[in-house]
Amino acid sequence: MRMSDTHATLEAGLAALAAALEQPLPADYLALQRAPGPVPGPFGAHEWLRPAAALAQWQLNQELHGSGTLRALPVAADAGVRAQAWHPGWLPLTHDGAGTLAALDLAPAEGGQAGQVILVDAEGGRRRRLGRDLADWLARPGAGLADDAG
Repeated sequence: MRMSDTHATLEAGLAALAAALEQPLPADYLALQRAPGPVPGPFGAHEWLRPAAALAQWQLNQELHGSGTLRALPVAADAGVRAQAWHPGWLPLTHDGAGTLAALDLAPAEGGQAGQVILVDAEGGRRRRLGRDLADWLARPGAGLADDAG
C-alpha cells in the first residue's frame, strides 16, 4: 500500500469512528493515531487498536449492550467512572482478545474528566481509571494493564 493510500485509509477510519461516536475525536487521540511508527507501549497482553479495529470493537460492544447481554452484568467503578457495563462514549484503545479493553472515556461520571483512560474489565465487572488522559496513561509502566485484576 502506498503512503497516500495508508493515510487515506487512516483518515477514513478516523472519520467513521467520529461519526459512530457522534462527536469529534480528541486532539491527543488523533495525534497518537496519526503519528508515524508504533504507538508507545508496551500494553502486555493488550493490542493497540487502530481506528478501523476500534470502531469494530465499539460496534460489537454497542450490539452486546443493545441485546441486553452486557446490561445484566454487575459493575463496580472507581470514582469518576460510570458504573455501567458499557457506554457509547467509551472509545476502545486496546483489547486483550477476551473482552477487556482500555478505553478513552468521553462521557465520564460526575467527578471524572473527559479524556480519562479507563479499564473496561469484561470478566471482573470492574471499571478502573488508568490515567487522567492519554499522556498520563502512556507514561505508566505497561500502561497499567499488567495488573488488570486490580
